[in-house]
Amino acid sequence: MANVDPYDPPDLLSETGCFASLDPLEPTTGVIPYGIHAPLFSDGADKGRWMVVPDPATVASNGELEFAPGSVLLKHFSVDGRAVETRVMIRAAGNWAFHTYVWDGSDAERVLEGQTVDIGFDWEVPTAEACQFCHGAAARVLGPELGQLDVEVCYGGEPPQSQVAALRDWGLLSLGDIAVSSLVDPKDPTESLEDRARSYLHVNCGSCHRPGGWTPPNMTMDLRFETPMSETRLCGVPVQFMGDIANTEMRIDPGNPWESHLYIRMNGGGLGKMPPFGAHIDPDGLALIGAWIHSMDGCPD
Repeated sequence: MANVDPYDPPDLLSETGCFASLDPLEPTTGVIPYGIHAPLFSDGADKGRWMVVPDPATVASNGELEFAPGSVLLKHFSVDGRAVETRVMIRAAGNWAFHTYVWDGSDAERVLEGQTVDIGFDWEVPTAEACQFCHGAAARVLGPELGQLDVEVCYGGEPPQSQVAALRDWGLLSLGDIAVSSLVDPKDPTESLEDRARSYLHVNCGSCHRPGGWTPPNMTMDLRFETPMSETRLCGVPVQFMGDIANTEMRIDPGNPWESHLYIRMNGGGLGKMPPFGAHIDPDGLALIGAWIHSMDGCPD
């Protein structure tokens, strides 16, 4: 997407130059696929992820990546093999510009307003403003952060290798001496229950529930993975705002998911459901968080 106006890209995905083929979906040279440890739950959709990085991305002390102007991040959603939506973030001089392409047949068209697509259930296509709800006023990059990218990948039929090392060696990532804790796959039974649950909360909840996240109101939870559990203000802490579907007293009542506001909000529907987006409750995520709360015999000091 070289020389494209970040705020006014082509109307059709086929015209962006990001993909050599749309069926099957194949990126052009310089559009690099990447993987992450813990994906956001999106109504069970399968996702493809790519980046275009004209200059090396730098890494902040907390592991968040800062991309140079002209960088592009793409995320493609498909449900039961059907292409539904492709989201495009383009780094402008001062911020990120958000765009959504909705598939109809063999191509996808950029939509300027949110809409609902019937794919057997109502798939909600976000507006640019809705994208900033999660990405925040500063438009943070959420998926490609150092703790997420530290996975083993295979490129071009080569043996598995460190994705972070590959991105660094290709000149796409300026790592320096930064080191952060890696998230884990929430579905990997070989990882600890706490790490799996904390990784899930980081991705699905931590974009808002963190210092400087969704405000107002000023929510006091910090659900980032690297925050010590004793500092998350999650376990044994009274509920700050009552929802319409949960009237329990504690955010987490150790050992008791059904008396834990966190679990009940995840298991609810309509107003008060958390996370607030999507048509479905994530059964795997709910089971994971329930098992984690059930395993607790108290709160950390």
